[in-house]
This record gives sequence, structure tokens and C-alpha cells, in this order.
Amino acid sequence: MAVAVIRREGESSEKVIGRWKKKGQKARVIQEVRGKRYFSRDMSMTKKKKVAVVREKYRAARKKNMFYA
Repeated sequence: MAVAVIRREGESSEKVIGRWKKKGQKARVIQEVRGKRYFSRDMSMTKKKKVAVVREKYRAARKKNMFYA
């Protein structure tokens, strides 16, 4: 699970960090860590779907309001 990057000769620090980020994303390390950052209880599928519907309504309203502001 650990992602290791060895600095090449003449390579800048920014390039090394960029390669490390890219390897981490391909290995899905960053998404996994972000997902485990906060504890959440298991929800039932029906409740998840209800929450998703409400979220989409708010997103649609915000997107619609963006053009009229």
C-alpha cells in the first residue's frame, strides 16, 4: 500500500511530488485515506437513496441559481 518514488538525476522536487501523487492516485491510496478520515455509521440503502435525492435537488437548485445571480 505504500507508494515509493525515487528521485531521478536532475529531477526537481515538484516533479517528484507530482509523480508520487500520480502513483498514489493509481493505487487508490489517497481515496482510501480520505474515505477513512471520519467515522460514519452504516446507513440502509433506502436512507442513502433519500439523502442522495435531497442532495441532487440542492445541487440542481444551486446550479440553476448560479445563472440568475
